[in-house]
Amino acid sequence: VTNNIVIALGAGVVGRILPDLWVRQAQAARKRKFESQLVDALFILSSSLRAGLSMTQAFEQLEAEMSPPASQEFGLMMKAHRLGLTLEESLQRLNGRMPCDELNLITTAVLVARETGGDITHIISQLITTIRERKKLTDKVTTLTLQGRLQAYIMSALPLVFAMFIRSF
Repeated sequence: VTNNIVIALGAGVVGRILPDLWVRQAQAARKRKFESQLVDALFILSSSLRAGLSMTQAFEQLEAEMSPPASQEFGLMMKAHRLGLTLEESLQRLNGRMPCDELNLITTAVLVARETGGDITHIISQLITTIRERKKLTDKVTTLTLQGRLQAYIMSALPLVFAMFIRSF
């Protein structure tokens, strides 16, 4: 458009990098929202199981009651299950699509409880408590390290500000 090779190269670099950054940012936002919905999903799963539904029916109820992205991800899991995959394989695929520690913990607990015949509702209640406590601990660590991170940013910028100040005189 401008017949300038530098602008064309700059636009090419921006055109190559910007979409990837946007996609990564969107995926990270979707993952954060999914992780924030996990405790509510576990409540729905637990109450459905207590009401006497099977594990498959409880996941279908979870799909119906949750909002996206949790409903979409659990919906994909249930579609795979309806198409012939076992519930275990469907859960593992869900773990692959949305990798997070809490979901891995949930998947492992559900699979172990299905194999051993444990009280799945009690296990889910313990998972809810564990995930909440873990979130509190993570938030506390983030808050406590905020001052140190802010100091690091200020100390990193200080030489540049000082050089600009000296240069202006």
